[in-house]
Amino acid sequence: MKILITGAGGFIGRVLVSQLLEAEAARAPVFDMLTLVDVSLPELPADSRLRSVEGSLVDERVFASAFEPPVDLVFHLATIAGGLAEEKFELGRQVNLGLTLRILERLRLQGNAPKLVFTSSIGVYGPLHGSLTDDTPPRPDWSYGTHKLVAELLIADYSRKGFLDGRCVRLPGIVARPANPGGAMLSGFMSDLIRNLAERKAYICPVSGSATAWWMSVSRCAKNLRHAAAVPLGDVPPERVWMLPALRCSMGEIVDALARAHGPKTWELISYRPQPALEKKLASFPPLEVTRAESAGFLHDGSVDALVVHALDRPFANALPTSTREK
Repeated sequence: MKILITGAGGFIGRVLVSQLLEAEAARAPVFDMLTLVDVSLPELPADSRLRSVEGSLVDERVFASAFEPPVDLVFHLATIAGGLAEEKFELGRQVNLGLTLRILERLRLQGNAPKLVFTSSIGVYGPLHGSLTDDTPPRPDWSYGTHKLVAELLIADYSRKGFLDGRCVRLPGIVARPANPGGAMLSGFMSDLIRNLAERKAYICPVSGSATAWWMSVSRCAKNLRHAAAVPLGDVPPERVWMLPALRCSMGEIVDALARAHGPKTWELISYRPQPALEKKLASFPPLEVTRAESAGFLHDGSVDALVVHALDRPFANALPTSTREK
């Protein structure tokens, strides 16, 4: 099997690559080539099956190299995220829509109906009133969510035609992302809270202690992406979409878990300075009831204590010399 990961050098991509390599080391090989594509990539373990292609997939040369030879499975993680997609509309449209459509067309023309696992987002929903269920209709109120929803519809249509086997997963807040001084990731405060308190640094939270969000560790997220690729075709819904299960926790509950993990002085490091508009948009989430994903075998972290531990998992800490790299 030949696997391609777009956005492989990103926050989620690195953990996914690490997990795929660890899984392969534990049993007979499933893939004979793993191609990683991103504008920059980390140093990776030396493995003859690894192939790195550095550069933007918007570049025709990079795109052609990434899809040659033809692939059997694509994890499409590359995206222009929320705040940046809203601020730079043309860039968001070019990557989130234009690139995704080019990938779908390339896979269609391969003629082998490859699998495609696509990372969508809770941004497709827009304002929520009452619990979110499998029947909650998407009503995006920003460009990023609109891009993701359009991509989901395209993937469902290409799958209906038999051109590919698409599986879309709507991600909740994934933590703990690296620091993002530019602020393009509007939900970055969720990761900042965990990362700063775990490092015993004072943190001023921009939403209140009672503000609620949907949380998932990056480690669990990558496991769910791998599971999406493994779900039997008969268990994939016609819409080709799952909203992933997540833990609904307040900021205060996260702080309490961090205090249990890192000591009671953690409580002394946190203060709150709520921004009402930010809290309304990204930290006022209702209960989540997604039985479709749960019945298909997708999981959340299990407990808030497990979440704050797994959120800080970091791959490639002791990477070996780099694998084959193309520029």
